[in-house]
Amino acid sequence: MLKYVLGPFVGEIGWELCYWQAWGRWLKSKLPELHMVAVTAPGRQAFYRDYADEIRFTTDKFRHRAGRLDCWGADGLNRARYFEYTEALCRRMGAFFAATVPMHIGDRFYIGNEFMKFRRFDPLPSSMISRGELPYPIVVLFPRHRKDNRDWGEENWNALCKKFTEEGYSVVIAGVKRQSCIADLGGERIINLVSLGSKMTDSLDLTLYYLSKARFAVGSQSFLPLLSLHQGVPTLMWGKEQQRHQVELNYFDTPCSFVYDPEYEIGVGALWERFEEFRDGLDGRGSERVLRSEGAEVWMHGEGPGLGQQEVSAAAVP
Repeated sequence: MLKYVLGPFVGEIGWELCYWQAWGRWLKSKLPELHMVAVTAPGRQAFYRDYADEIRFTTDKFRHRAGRLDCWGADGLNRARYFEYTEALCRRMGAFFAATVPMHIGDRFYIGNEFMKFRRFDPLPSSMISRGELPYPIVVLFPRHRKDNRDWGEENWNALCKKFTEEGYSVVIAGVKRQSCIADLGGERIINLVSLGSKMTDSLDLTLYYLSKARFAVGSQSFLPLLSLHQGVPTLMWGKEQQRHQVELNYFDTPCSFVYDPEYEIGVGALWERFEEFRDGLDGRGSERVLRSEGAEVWMHGEGPGLGQQEVSAAAVP
């Protein structure tokens, strides 16, 4: 059996979602007879379940020594240690080559659209991942804590969460504790994945499960709102890169209302008004789950649902 390694990926999870995992799926479609071993950080296995033959995880020691690939390329990556690890991994696994991450310096992590295939990720069954069920409708909030002007603030997030529950929504708070500003918030009709102790190793699968139940998702521009768009959940987002997040990285053309707010100063009242406009506009289209699929389709970026769909046949990893 001829085996090869995809990765190891050591970069930001947003770039893994928007480029790398889609390129790996394209590569698998070109080499279906070879045994692919996807290597990534613990907790990101959902990206590869539908096509990788095997999934392995990098170690804390490796990630600490090798650094990381960020959105501007390999500036933060220790190339010598990265390739030393990759060569040792290939020898140990009997792999004859590794498809590694791009190594350009000073340029955005970018893979051409013609070399990517996208597929919505299937959530795990409720028996494996659920932390409790909530009455509909459900909204997923992404209250990311930032140490700069992009931090919307705990007070705002608490007020927004309260507003949703007052209006009859159930709320799921997603994220991990070190990045959440309302890690301890709880109450009736609220599931706080952060306060339940969700770690990096299970937070992605937890988030995917509750996104599959959600009517809306809300958060400032970052990885998690891009994930909700990827999963077909209408998303309200704010920040400074509207074209990139609302259009370029919205591969499934999921409905997205983007508030251009480069200083992250929008108030709760103004954001709620924008949400109501967004919600009412979708309700007027008569669709409770716009463009939602069960993940059975794959298409190239630039195509849309129903255009150029292809069936996927690959060994799934439990």
